[in-house]
Amino acid sequence: MWPQAGTGDGFTYDSVNPHARIDFLLPSRDLRPLTAQVFTADPEASDHLPLVSDLLLPVRHRR
Repeated sequence: MWPQAGTGDGFTYDSVNPHARIDFLLPSRDLRPLTAQVFTADPEASDHLPLVSDLLLPVRHRR
């Protein structure tokens, strides 16, 4: 998903000196990734950085 929608290098580990992308979002085929980004956070909160994505869920109309 990161190549299609990601911003930046996507490194999520570790929170003090991010150097590896080890956290992933794996949407189903029905969802289309629009954006994905890693946010900075308090290093004492976790040893990983938060990863956030906007996904498009198509609307299916019943007949």
